[in-house]
This record gives sequence, structure tokens and C-alpha cells, in this order.
Amino acid sequence: MQAWLSSRWAPLIALVAGLLAPLAFAPFDLWPLAVVSPAILFAVAQVSSRRRALLAGYLYGLGYFGFGCYWVYNSIAYYGGGPLAAIFVTPLFALAIALYPMLVVYLARRLRPASRGAALWLVFPAVWLLVEWLRSWFLTGATWLMLGFTQTGSPLGSIAPVFGAFGISLVVVVLAGALAHALLRPRAAAGFLVATVVALGGGYLVPGGWTQPAGEAKTTALLQGNVPQDKKWLLSYRDRTLGWYSERSREHAGVDLIVWPETAVPTWYFRVREDWMQPLSRELAEQGTALVVGAPVIDIDREAAYNGIVVVGPPERVYHKRHLVPFGEYLPLRGLLGNALDFLGTPMDDFDAGVSGAAIPVNGYDIGASICYEVTFGDEIAAALPEAEVLVNVSNDGWFGDSFAPHQHLQMAQMRAMETGRYMLRATNTGVTVIIDHRGRITGRTAQFEEAVLAGEFVPRTGVTPYVRWLHWPAVGVAVVLLLVGFAFRWGR
Repeated sequence: MQAWLSSRWAPLIALVAGLLAPLAFAPFDLWPLAVVSPAILFAVAQVSSRRRALLAGYLYGLGYFGFGCYWVYNSIAYYGGGPLAAIFVTPLFALAIALYPMLVVYLARRLRPASRGAALWLVFPAVWLLVEWLRSWFLTGATWLMLGFTQTGSPLGSIAPVFGAFGISLVVVVLAGALAHALLRPRAAAGFLVATVVALGGGYLVPGGWTQPAGEAKTTALLQGNVPQDKKWLLSYRDRTLGWYSERSREHAGVDLIVWPETAVPTWYFRVREDWMQPLSRELAEQGTALVVGAPVIDIDREAAYNGIVVVGPPERVYHKRHLVPFGEYLPLRGLLGNALDFLGTPMDDFDAGVSGAAIPVNGYDIGASICYEVTFGDEIAAALPEAEVLVNVSNDGWFGDSFAPHQHLQMAQMRAMETGRYMLRATNTGVTVIIDHRGRITGRTAQFEEAVLAGEFVPRTGVTPYVRWLHWPAVGVAVVLLLVGFAFRWGR
């Protein structure tokens, strides 16, 4: 095995391992591959020459992110600059983000001790976690395909309320390091087996009960209009879209909460506020129903435009999306580049970023609001807690077509429910629209690419999980400690 992993075929072996990694995520959910895939990379990087190891790390990243995020092509080809632009940009994206696994290999080799066991059990996992943390905020952050998300359906998911997705990632890569050691030294297989039993069994021992019901169950209706992305903003299609959402809302009058998805209002909110939204809201309010809609909004006083969520009043409350998607909702360095990169799908007038993630009162309870991409960032969801008693996420995954992306996005929303101990109500334009309970279990969902209304119940909850209190810092701190212990082995030698 060691001969193969250090041979000239090692970079290709790493590429295959990278291609396996996305299969650990939804919709495949082969979560053991989250351990197997990086284990192969760690083993190759440990025994190969420096140049071959770096090449292996880069090819691993190309397989990992190129396959896992191939849906970027769909967004640009059909809703951006067209197929030619997508053929040019998508490989550049994969080539750039593949640098992260190569950085893991470079740093781990530079920092590793002479002891192979210490290198694989301590240094490689620690560096992987710290690089994952780096990419969660560097250049506005990219948390997609973080290994911790793969475990929503495994026993390791039970530690999410304590250590969050980063903590789960750390456990996964420690197991990967142990497996890599076993691949290179078969006598170390017993250590890997013991570590696996402890990790999986320990998940069942993590205490629960961090959050409690804050009252009786509430009823909700989440609307999924399935509006074609290429017709969404057409003036001729606007009344049809608003008519469908309004009629479905009236049909479900009497539930506690109705939610429309991201930018379900296909124009600036002020243009339909008086004629459409306020009359509908008053009609629903007579039967005790609150209406929450996704809409682009303009703040005249600030001369700013936002991707927003509107709690249709009275009283009217607005949430402004805080974490915008680069090149999708704004163009970085717009002042320097002008409209040069608008072919990627960037709006001619960029959205501005909101500043407040505070909980919003709705019909006697508080919601933690988020829009689309924001649900991938655990600390931003936690900003509304502990006041928020339920999480509401509106999204439009129509950009991604029938790809992995909507399922990966849903999996991250499940993780946020698990971390916070709150229900997650997720309304999307094309699916997957879901109700997720406080343990990350899906209690109701719609099929994709059809008009649908998901009616169900949620329970407002109160309380604070350890993750909400400390966020990712315990996981990052443990990774630093592992790195220091690895240094101790190095200095001892």
C-alpha cells in the first residue's frame, strides 16, 4: 500500500479520492467517505516526495470542488453570461478553490513531526480544520462542502449542539488521520477501530435537552411558486406570480405563519406594497395569520437597496440580508471594474449588505431570519439567538437546476437547526421547501420543480446550546492544541 501511495500514480490516486468526497454529502449521504477520502490524501502526502505531495493536494482539490460544485456552470450558463462564459469561469473557480487542500498538504508537511503517527493523528487533522476555518471567512468566506455537514445523518451529528459543524469536521479528520496511519502501517488498524468506536459511540453520550418548548405548536404554510428563473423578473409575469402567491395564502388563512421564498415578490417591494401586500396582510391578520415574504427592498433614507425579508404589517418589519454572494448579488471592486464582469450574473445595481441579525417579533414569537447563502454560516444564524424561537430561511435554488446544490444547501440548513436546537422553516422557489425540527429531522418537504404549499407545524423553542454560546472557537482551539502537541513530538525528537 505504501509503495502505491508514494509512486508516480499517487497524484491520480489523490484525484480519485477527491472525486469521492462529494459523495459523502447530500444527495448521496455516503457519510463514511468523509473519513476515507481525506485519509487517502493524508497518506499520500505523508509518504510522497514534496513536489508529488503538493500536486496530489491540488488534484485532490480539483476532484473535491470541481465535482462537488459543478453546478456553478449551470448558474452562469443559463442565468449569467451563457455557456461560453460558464465554460471559461467554472474551471477557473475550481482551479482557485483547489488551492485549499494543497495548502493543507504544504502546511502539514512543513509542521509535521518525525513520528508518522503524531503527524497523521495530530498535525494533518489540525491543519485541515484550521484551513477549513480560514476559508469560512477569507475573501468573505466559502463554507460550502465543509466536511462536518456530511454527518447530519450519522451518530456524529449528535455533537452539533455542543461543537457545531467545525467540531464535527475535526472529529472526522482525526478519524481520517487514524485511517491514513492504518493504511501505511497495518498494525495501527486497531487504533483506528478504537477511535471510530469511541467517536461514534460517544455521539450517543452527548447530553441533550439544551432547548425547551416555549409554548404550544404553531401552524405554518410554506409556499413554493416554482417560478421559472428566466421569467421571474418580467413585468408581464409579475401579476401572475403575485396572484399565485396571494391565492395560495388566502387558501391557508388561519395558520399562524405563511412564508414566501426569497424574492418571491418579483419587483421592488414599495411598488406592490399598497396595492398587493398590505391588503392581503390585513385580510390574513383578521384570521390570526402573519405573512412573511422575500422581496427586494429600497431604503430611501439610506439610498440603499437590499435583498430582504418583509414581515408585512402593520407593524411592518424588514430584515436586510447581511452576507451577500460575491458576483451574484454584488461585484467586488465595482468602482474599479465597473460592469466588466456583469456577464457572471451580477446585477447592474449591486445590493447593499444589512447590519443587524437580531430576532424579529412575529405574531407573538420571535424569528431568526436568513436568506439563502446565509444559512451556510453558523455564526450568522446564531446572531439571532437566544431570542429567536424559530429559524426562518427563504431561498431560491432555481439558479442551480437539477444538480447537487439544492440538496447540499438543505443539508447545511439541517446542521443549523441541530446546532441551535431550533426548528427551521425553509421556503424556496423551486425546492427543496422543508420543515426541520430542532434535532435536524425533516418533518415535511415538497418535491422539486413543482408548485406546492407545505403545511405543517413547528414548536417555538427557548434555551441556549453550547454551540450558540461559544460558536466554533472550541473546535478551533482544540485544533491549535493538537498542533502544539505535534510540535511537542517534533521538539522532543
